[in-house]
Amino acid sequence: YKHDQVIKEMLKNDLVILNQIEKADGVTPFFMACQNGLLEVVQMMASDGRVDVNFSTSFNWSPLMASSW
Repeated sequence: YKHDQVIKEMLKNDLVILNQIEKADGVTPFFMACQNGLLEVVQMMASDGRVDVNFSTSFNWSPLMASSW
């Protein structure tokens, strides 16, 4: 599955809400990419100014913490 290709297309669209909370625990697409070790996706998303790379979950987990778990 080509996650990076999907993310490239998403980043082209200004209507896409990149900090959309996906689950009740407050994870974002960026958080999930960090948690799953998708380095290319993380790099692309982190370079987009619309992505809040410090957004924490409802359990106060940051994307950086998730990437090291």
